[in-house]
Amino acid sequence: MRETADYQLFVGDYDSAAAHYKALASDLKSDKAYRHEAAAIEMKALCSIVLNSDLTTIKAAETSLEAAYNLYLKAGSDRLATRTCLYLHLLSVACSRMKECSDFLLKAVDSLNEVAHFPALGTEQAALCLLNSSPSRPRKFAFNLIFAGWNFSKNQFKRNAMHCYLTALGLYHQKGWVHIEDHIFQMLGRNLFHANHLYASVKFFVNLLNNLRDRSADAERQNTCVGEFKAALKKWISKVATEDSIDPYSEIAEVTLPVISDQQVSVHLETEFKTINKEGTTQQGPAPSGTIPWKAVGESLLSEERGLGIPEVLMDQPKIFKNWTKDETFEMEILDSTDSSGLKKLHSESKRISYVNEDLYLTIPLKNPLNI
Repeated sequence: MRETADYQLFVGDYDSAAAHYKALASDLKSDKAYRHEAAAIEMKALCSIVLNSDLTTIKAAETSLEAAYNLYLKAGSDRLATRTCLYLHLLSVACSRMKECSDFLLKAVDSLNEVAHFPALGTEQAALCLLNSSPSRPRKFAFNLIFAGWNFSKNQFKRNAMHCYLTALGLYHQKGWVHIEDHIFQMLGRNLFHANHLYASVKFFVNLLNNLRDRSADAERQNTCVGEFKAALKKWISKVATEDSIDPYSEIAEVTLPVISDQQVSVHLETEFKTINKEGTTQQGPAPSGTIPWKAVGESLLSEERGLGIPEVLMDQPKIFKNWTKDETFEMEILDSTDSSGLKKLHSESKRISYVNEDLYLTIPLKNPLNI
């Protein structure tokens, strides 16, 4: 019966072919031969469309094709199910049933995700149906187009992926959809780099890093993006190094990378050691371990000037206490960091006195808009 129906289809006797396919489908249903039953139902639907293209016939054909599609899935014939899905897509588009076509394609993408390239193509076509539906759905169109771009990128169709992302970017750029915008920038930068469009790749990575800066994204994500940016920038610089009209380093200036504020770098003696609390304000802190006790040394030396006796440890150098200058006296008045009055006087007099091998502490303000 199947051969008879096929011959009738071949010679153009679509009415008789449709009748034989219908009878064949009924016989195969009882045998639970799902794949053969689906093929018979599919061919009956195609014959009915050729015979009559009115709305009633088309709706009946769509119902038959959906039944064939489900039977192919039940039989595990994903490739044949994909073919039936494409028939349904063409039929729905021809009848301007865009919303129904989009819904079916997105459902099919979930079922046929193992079929090579179909998830990308199916999602892209579903997005186009949403754009051309009445009323138009531009946000759903852009959202599904990003999924199509992601699937194209996974299958190494770089140009198709870039087309999807660039189209979606026009709808999402500077609209507040920051995470989607970040994804678009990163994927465009990555795909353009592999396509050897280095300048455009660098520009998209610059936009991505500046977006991450404004939102203080997590450090791991930023490190990944910085690594990709460096690879694109390095390759681009090596490519244009011989062109005098291009300054590749100007692109780096557009990225707010971590910088040291050299105008605010300061040096602290050990006795001036300060701590910075979590709020960023400077506070006087305890001196680090190992600080020489200037207070005890100073008081011992000053007490000799007041006639209170020379310490035994200094008996062999009595001349050290004779004819002290003002600065020498002031030096001995420097106390350790537990005495705030001594530090205040030291700062007011603008004196910076240190001993040999004393540790020095640098305060280096670092502006780090990225978490790297």
